Amino acid sequence: MLLQAYGPQTTKGNGMKTTHTPDTLTQASLAEMAPLKGRPCLSLYQPTHRHHPENQQDQIRFRHLVKGLETSLRPHPAGDAVKALLEPFEALAQDHDFRNHTEDGLAVLSAPGLFRVFLLQRPVAELAVVADSLHTKPLRQWLQSTGRYQVLALSLNKVQGDRKALNAVALKDGVPQTTIDPQGLTQDILRQRAWKVVAPQLEAEQTAWSDAYAVAAAKATGRIDPSELGNPRACHVLDDLGALAECMGGEVHVLPAERMPCRTGVAASFSH
Repeated sequence: MLLQAYGPQTTKGNGMKTTHTPDTLTQASLAEMAPLKGRPCLSLYQPTHRHHPENQQDQIRFRHLVKGLETSLRPHPAGDAVKALLEPFEALAQDHDFRNHTEDGLAVLSAPGLFRVFLLQRPVAELAVVADSLHTKPLRQWLQSTGRYQVLALSLNKVQGDRKALNAVALKDGVPQTTIDPQGLTQDILRQRAWKVVAPQLEAEQTAWSDAYAVAAAKATGRIDPSELGNPRACHVLDDLGALAECMGGEVHVLPAERMPCRTGVAASFSH
């Protein structure tokens, strides 16, 4: 199944002990959240900044998004139930050490009995929504279409990332390390050179997915009646379709609009 990606809308402490450890985003963590339906599910996405002074506005924006969640919860359970759902967000807002160590994007997903915080290496569109299922499509986009790779050099040997950024990764004990780079390559230059090698492979893979859909569509005997989505960027129909496909053993890929083989937000081929 192919889902259309909707890009982010980007624009050009006090020593408190950290109480929040970011969760690791994996296929397993997505699968864990997929069954959460029929209850107030809170999804918050925010572009963040790594450095001062840009990150000073992040906490203000976060509190504004939490306020939006509170407003959306008013038709849902009242009193202590709403308070319990919002308390983890308030605690995260007060965790200044955590807020000072963010990356380029933040995703916070919550439901009764669940609270997950993910740091992302790329900005995400600002969003706060309450629904009967979690909004996970941006995480699928990050996990399934980042084209992640690792770069190992003789002198700059602790980097990992995608086309947007390179991050240091921990190496096992005994692996030689050095901080001297004889070629004088910065991480940004190294990222650009690595992406030139990786990009053709990723584009070929995306083309193969689109071609497979085109072949299946040409043989289709059924009828598809398209319908406009109210908000394609946040529509939970796409989340539900992606989760259902994965639960049934299917593969879900998130593609940019220009790579989609159709004009709707979703394309799928099925085998019997």
